[in-house]
Amino acid sequence: MSKELILLWCKLKILEIGCACGGTLLQIKNNNPSAELYGIEICEPAAEIAKNFAEVLTADLELLERTDFIGKFDYII
Repeated sequence: MSKELILLWCKLKILEIGCACGGTLLQIKNNNPSAELYGIEICEPAAEIAKNFAEVLTADLELLERTDFIGKFDYII
């Protein structure tokens, strides 16, 4: 079984830090529709666009607690 097929079956939880308009998250969603996508973006207009296909928090990463992320995601990019 190929790695691509295995990933399609997995419900991965992926967080992108600095997701901007969500281009990377959208590509992940196209390749793995079952993935749960999350993002953090400081720019509110960009975050609003990414919210169309991912759960996005508009925030400054430096002000967030690391405990909010550790162990909750399969991948952080």
